[in-house]
Amino acid sequence: MGSSGQRKRIFTNFESMFLKKSYLIIILFVFVFYNGYSQLERTTSQVGISVLPIFDLLKFFPDNKIEGLATSVNLGYLTIKKLSVGINPYYAQVSNTYNTTISKANNKEKQAIKLYGLNTYLRYYFISKEKFLAYSSLSLGFGNVEETTTDLSSLTLVKNSHTNKSVLTFLGGLGVNYFVIKNLALELNLSYINVKYISTNPHNINFQTVAPTFGVQFYWK
Repeated sequence: MGSSGQRKRIFTNFESMFLKKSYLIIILFVFVFYNGYSQLERTTSQVGISVLPIFDLLKFFPDNKIEGLATSVNLGYLTIKKLSVGINPYYAQVSNTYNTTISKANNKEKQAIKLYGLNTYLRYYFISKEKFLAYSSLSLGFGNVEETTTDLSSLTLVKNSHTNKSVLTFLGGLGVNYFVIKNLALELNLSYINVKYISTNPHNINFQTVAPTFGVQFYWK
């Protein structure tokens, strides 16, 4: 399997597993927690962390072992009422172990993909209540992709070894915060993600998906 094809399949299958459920959760939060008074009136800054676990939960590829984690940190400031601007560093690491051929069941390769970078973002809070916030967000920036593939039988790098490629990353989506205690909220975000290679190499395939992230946010004034 090619590295670009494996990477694209990982994100596509994660989207199909969680997209519908995430839409339903966001809609439920909007209807249940709409009433209350403004939470943002008492805050000017925010910091948070979100995670996106990556694994083949429904076994779309039973012969592959796919696992990984994406992490994103945000630090923002409310410049005007209901509009936040900030920075958004991120890091993702995914591994995919698979047989190179059907006839050689014991000949396995392990592909490792790392994606990291820094975005700037805007958030607009269109619902602000005592226990509940809802927002739309846009995020844009640059990053790097590193890919390595190892033959597990000999523990040698076989292709794409230590490649480092620049990418442009864009995210846009909707999110909700529910405050469990004062100033501390649980967060669910559903974003469209687009990663575009800054390269003329025809083997570099851009990828995109829609995926949910889960995290916590801290607001203070």
